[in-house]
Amino acid sequence: MEGATPFPEVGNILDPARGEDSPQDVLDAVAAAYGVTQRQIMGQARTPKKVMEARHVARWLMYKNRAWSYPRVAKFFNCNHTTVINSVNWAGWQFYHNAKRREKMQRLYAELSTLDYWSAAA
Repeated sequence: MEGATPFPEVGNILDPARGEDSPQDVLDAVAAAYGVTQRQIMGQARTPKKVMEARHVARWLMYKNRAWSYPRVAKFFNCNHTTVINSVNWAGWQFYHNAKRREKMQRLYAELSTLDYWSAAA
């Protein structure tokens, strides 16, 4: 099914206080889960591997769960939209084919879904 996400109940996520979606909670959660800094997630370095994985997962969460477009995620990360497409594809493949990574991604989702605005579908 085209456009299906692993968490369809999330819908379009908005931060009611700002009137728009905010990536800060995603960055906080991903940085803590992978043991990296937000600066590393936002950077361009390809090593160590856990930084690259955290960056892919953060982009995937912003695209799939925050309903941000590829160009919007790219602008936030200061990269090309095709880089975001690669990240989303990589993380999506990992979700469906790698049980260990899927478990970590599901824990992140569960942590983020406890925030009030994450449970409000548009």
